[in-house]
Amino acid sequence: MDKIKFTIIEEKHIHQISNIHNTELGESVLNLFGIEFLEAMYLDLLRQGNWGFLAQINGEVIGFIFATQKEVSFIKHLSVISIFNFFIKSLQSPKKFYSFMIAFKKFYFAKVNHKIIPTNIAIELSHFAVKNNWKSAGIGKKLLKQFENKANLNGFNFILTRTHNMRLADYYIKYKNASTIKKISLGFNQFLILKWEI
Repeated sequence: MDKIKFTIIEEKHIHQISNIHNTELGESVLNLFGIEFLEAMYLDLLRQGNWGFLAQINGEVIGFIFATQKEVSFIKHLSVISIFNFFIKSLQSPKKFYSFMIAFKKFYFAKVNHKIIPTNIAIELSHFAVKNNWKSAGIGKKLLKQFENKANLNGFNFILTRTHNMRLADYYIKYKNASTIKKISLGFNQFLILKWEI
């Protein structure tokens, strides 16, 4: 079997990680806007100084993890194509559209801010996915370890993340001793904001 390599995410990897995001993070409301939107978002995140790691085998990216220190506005990545994708995919997935509308309201118009805001001691683990046929191979654990090591070297003491994946949340709670900061209902889905020390 060929060796799996772990490396820092570069701009040349954007297309592959966007495809993994679109395929493996099926509950993500960002998927409503399409691949081009995801590519523009990740490219902007990288250019703003954010970072991440990926796992690859024979040049194929099979998983990634992404840190967000500086947020970018998703609105500036909207295009005619992404808005068209949004309307078409919203018709195909009314539950996801409903979740998007609730999330948009809670994150942009609510009196209580539900956003994760990184600080000089806490960094956000914003995106994390492994291709389905590579799950249960320990890749996620290795990506998470790389993430924690770099965050620690950069002076961060805590990791913040939000997830609707309850299996992943249970892993963070059990193996990382994560505490639940907040539970947020998004209609048909619920996600947790978690924090743990590194």
